[in-house]
Amino acid sequence: MNLTMARSIRRAGIAGLLAALLASCAADGPTQVATPLAPTTSVVQADERLASVAAERAAIEARYAEREAGCYKKFFVNHCLDEAKEGRRAALAPQRAIEIEAEYFKRKNKVEERDRAIAEAEAKFRG
Repeated sequence: MNLTMARSIRRAGIAGLLAALLASCAADGPTQVATPLAPTTSVVQADERLASVAAERAAIEARYAEREAGCYKKFFVNHCLDEAKEGRRAALAPQRAIEIEAEYFKRKNKVEERDRAIAEAEAKFRG
């Protein structure tokens, strides 16, 4: 075996090892399991959900501000701040899902009402 072939085999082995290490690092992140959300059935319910999301978001931001302030008292400030940010992000994600679903229902309901009004006006005009 010559020197060039040995180097190419070594490079391939190193590349494979690096790929395996990178793949294992990618799987170490937090995994989120989506909880099924009951569909919104009325505009009133959508408004209630949006109000509760706003209140919960304010509470999450307050908890984050407290944790952030506490981080500056620790030696590893950046690590603590990163953990606080990740905690906030993880807490806000389900709230955002609720918000998106409620807003979608409200938009859909508004479109349906507009389409009914247009159909009634057209029926009235024709006849």
